[in-house]
Amino acid sequence: MAKKQSSLINMVLTLFVITVVAAVALGFVYYFTQEPIAQVKEKKLNEGLMKVLPAFDHQVAEEVEGVPTYKAFDANEQLVGTAVEVVTDKGFGGDVKVLVGFDTEGKIFGYTVLEHKETAGLGSKMGDWFQEGGKGNVIGKDLSTPAKVKKDGGDVDAITAATISSRAFCDALNKAYATYVNTVGSCVSTSMVILTDETGRCDTLKNVETICKTANDSFTVTFKEEGGQDNE
Repeated sequence: MAKKQSSLINMVLTLFVITVVAAVALGFVYYFTQEPIAQVKEKKLNEGLMKVLPAFDHQVAEEVEGVPTYKAFDANEQLVGTAVEVVTDKGFGGDVKVLVGFDTEGKIFGYTVLEHKETAGLGSKMGDWFQEGGKGNVIGKDLSTPAKVKKDGGDVDAITAATISSRAFCDALNKAYATYVNTVGSCVSTSMVILTDETGRCDTLKNVETICKTANDSFTVTFKEEGGQDNE
């Protein structure tokens, strides 16, 4: 009996030592890799901003309701575009992070997919499929009418055999536009406004005519006469 108890104690001690060593090793790996990983992400973001925005001299990063945004200015301090970094959880393989650039008229100037876990050869095509020249081209699109794939009644050509991924991409575009609207200093025509409170709860206003940002950073929403306010 004593021999069995001794063996059990040895096993527990061995497992404890292995766990401690593994934890310390993982800690060292994390410590030495976190900075290179952060640098790679920053480089990818900066390259993305160059792709999705008109030529600019410098950009100013800020957060709008927790969403990273980047306002781009020329050498004369004139705003030339705004980029919004959004994440949608509607992807086939999980979260999809997209950087969407808008010109000063609120139209899509460019986009780049920063992160995704979509199926290779199918949903992974979103990086090129919706670019200018691609079958699902959204460049220059006015998102005052929310982006939807044709299967859902919209005008966006979905990636062949990857409708879920295409819907996720459209969701990312619409989220980016909703944030963009909150960054502008004038009135924007739109058919839908997505509001988010401090808990992250969303409220959708439909049948919208315009949304205007006032001097005190509040917003005035004008609704279309035929529908009025329709919250969901």
